[in-house]
Amino acid sequence: MSHPIHVRWIPMCTRAAVVTAVSVACTAAFAQTSAGPENATPPAARPNPTMTAPQTPPATSGSTSTAKDASDMPRKGGERGTPPSGVSGTGVASYDKKFMTKAAEAGMAEVELGKLASEKATSPDVKRFAQQMVDEHSKANEELKGLAARKNVSLPTEPNSEHRRVKKTLEGMAGPEFDRRYMAEAGVKAHKESVDLFKNAAASAHDPEVKSWAASKLQTIQQHDQMAHGLADQKGATSSRSGESKGTMPAR
Repeated sequence: MSHPIHVRWIPMCTRAAVVTAVSVACTAAFAQTSAGPENATPPAARPNPTMTAPQTPPATSGSTSTAKDASDMPRKGGERGTPPSGVSGTGVASYDKKFMTKAAEAGMAEVELGKLASEKATSPDVKRFAQQMVDEHSKANEELKGLAARKNVSLPTEPNSEHRRVKKTLEGMAGPEFDRRYMAEAGVKAHKESVDLFKNAAASAHDPEVKSWAASKLQTIQQHDQMAHGLADQKGATSSRSGESKGTMPAR
């Protein structure tokens, strides 16, 4: 004989509350599921491996050090690599180079005209003067060549056009006329110009060696100038000791 199952009696109000709670829980779960990923709270942002911070490009072969950049800066008063104003490309001041050029031209002229006068002059005194000019100016010319070589300065290889003109004029003369013209041109006028040239260089040359050489030759040139004036006065080649002559070269 079977026994009947006894079902515990549950009050109606309690049963209703349980049903309501279960219904609310199911509704919430269904709403969260149907909302989709777009309504879900996004996860914390993570860095994108394909987006990296910009990097400083490495130095290229064209880049140089600070020291090199400084050396490539344009120099004061000129383009890059050019010497400052007043200095030639050889590193010698333009004034010094001009002095050496003029001294070389004058020295060569004294030698050539002296050789001519030592052959054509009629006066023994003029012949001796001319030969002395050949000897002493030849020595000075060689010294100047050595100085210019040390300074990397190119010197002219012949007298200038005015000196050549004087030589051509003298070649067409003879006798006392030649003596007077030679002393006026190669004696008085040429040495007056040389005294001024060397005196200025002895005081104003930039290179110490150039200045010293000019000063060392100045006394000899002044002696030549005095000798020339004395002979010119004897031969009537000059009107005064001031250096005015009866047939001087035009000013250069």
